[in-house]
Amino acid sequence: MNKLTEIIRSLNKQEARNFKIFEKRIGADKFEKKMLKLYDYIRSGKFEEHDDALVEKLYPPNNKNAYYRLKNRLVSNLQKSLIEFHLGVDKRMTVLGTIMLARIFYYKANYKLSFNYLKKAEKQAIDSASYNLLNLIYDEIINLSKYYYEIDPQFYINLKAKKNQEYAQIQQVEYLLANINYQLHQTNFSDRGASVVDELERLQEQFELLPENQSEAVQIEIHRVVRSILLQKQDMASLETYLLESHKKFEENGFFTKSNHREKIILLTWLINTLNKNLKFKDAESWLDALKDALLEYNKLYYDQYIWTYYMGLVTNWWSSNQNERAIDLLEGLKEAEDNEGLKYYAPYIYISLVTLYFGIDNYTQATRNLNHLLHTSSYQALSPPLRLGLAIAEVIIRIDTEDWNYAHSRLKALKRSHRTLLTKEEYQQEKAFISVLNVIVGEPDAFRQPRARKKITDFLDSLTQEVDSNGPIDYTSWLRARMTGTSYYDTMIKANSKK
Repeated sequence: MNKLTEIIRSLNKQEARNFKIFEKRIGADKFEKKMLKLYDYIRSGKFEEHDDALVEKLYPPNNKNAYYRLKNRLVSNLQKSLIEFHLGVDKRMTVLGTIMLARIFYYKANYKLSFNYLKKAEKQAIDSASYNLLNLIYDEIINLSKYYYEIDPQFYINLKAKKNQEYAQIQQVEYLLANINYQLHQTNFSDRGASVVDELERLQEQFELLPENQSEAVQIEIHRVVRSILLQKQDMASLETYLLESHKKFEENGFFTKSNHREKIILLTWLINTLNKNLKFKDAESWLDALKDALLEYNKLYYDQYIWTYYMGLVTNWWSSNQNERAIDLLEGLKEAEDNEGLKYYAPYIYISLVTLYFGIDNYTQATRNLNHLLHTSSYQALSPPLRLGLAIAEVIIRIDTEDWNYAHSRLKALKRSHRTLLTKEEYQQEKAFISVLNVIVGEPDAFRQPRARKKITDFLDSLTQEVDSNGPIDYTSWLRARMTGTSYYDTMIKANSKK
């Protein structure tokens, strides 16, 4: 396991700066200085923790025992620094910090002070709706009662049972929502299958049974469920209205604070994407400015984590208004950026977006280059199965447009083999039918001019009861229509999106 390497490479600028300050504060003796060298070597990207060359640099001749002691000390200090830095990031972390203080005074046998901190943690947990932490707090108080005789243990045993009963319904809702979110990600948030919508609506009914004046945490859960229902139903007009009203309500109620700042960023992102989907690009631009301001708030608290959402909002705007070169320049710059801490998780989507953009301007060489890079990275397997299917379809389409028939044929065979499980599902029968069209196109010279192939394509397009968004970087129905009419793919795709 590359535990140390992974921790160091995951640090954003603020966390890295805090670690250096932490080290200076605890004192830099000879051992500490060597530890900072180890940190800098791994942070630079030139070494990983198990490299023999790194051991040799620090402890010649290759003293691994001393090196492992140094490495473990560095892991411990990094963990302490991260805990210290993030204690005030959200209310749950604050509660945990207060519980830690109570434990410290418990070990110091200052039971009165320990109890005071546990009472403070109880109030913090209730205020922040961190109900699951109440169990831990009450267990700590009950345990403390053995040494601090002013505590009535039965009172807290009864209180724990009461709070568990109150929390049970909310907890059940959270479990259901977690399962639904997993299903949404597995389908790449497509609107296929009514089962997810049904589950979301049942979940909404359960929320409505909860008492009024729920905590901020429960309000946010309700908001997530409703927006997911509207997205799954593809009711984009209602989703836009709901998001605008939610933002206004949360602002008026003072909901957006440092502890809820992540939710503000996520809501702005949903709003921007929905406005773009509804072709309200000018409106989306104003909210992009609001998102940029939010990312800079609280000393860039979530900047690294969410800066990608801002970039993708810009790309969508530019792509939709025929400013493709501008969008390409932005994404190519992100690929080359030296400090890409906030983009590591989203790196695959940089390449997917570049495939879309380059294909839209008929630059098949660059589209192929970016697609090949993505297909041969470890992050490819982490993508959802529908998205991987969309990428496989895009690869065949690009090979057809470049008239690389042998390779297109071999990739089509591989596609059917590797995605056969997904293609048996009812909601992916459109893709299955499209793949049969690709079979005809690949197997017949000059297929788009041949009556048999054209009939197959026309029958497929006529059979579409609804336009299903492509999961991949290429809108394959727009591609077929463009090839059949000899028009531009980009113009055909933009026209089709305007009709949806």
